[in-house]
Amino acid sequence: MVPIHQDAADAFQTVIDMRKQCHDRPFIDERTGEHIRYLFEYPLQKVSKAAGLVGPTGWRGKQRGAVSAHRFRHTVGTQLAERGAKLHTIMKMLGHSSVSMALVYA
Repeated sequence: MVPIHQDAADAFQTVIDMRKQCHDRPFIDERTGEHIRYLFEYPLQKVSKAAGLVGPTGWRGKQRGAVSAHRFRHTVGTQLAERGAKLHTIMKMLGHSSVSMALVYA
């Protein structure tokens, strides 16, 4: 869990509601059995490719967009470290279960 401002939570809910209208194939959550969709990954891939920001060809022979939700997450961790955040803080903010997972930002 990562704490967010209520305005951000409202914006996320809007995006969640919009994603329910998409036609991409949902995944099944292993814990709940619910059908889920990645909140940002599909839209990020689409706009990344449209902008010509593509990475190497993936294992299915398709080029992936160079921008991903994970890259945003990594950017947050890097910015926290560059601004002097303690390793424990970075670990908590990114939801890491051990300090060693957050060491990449040190």
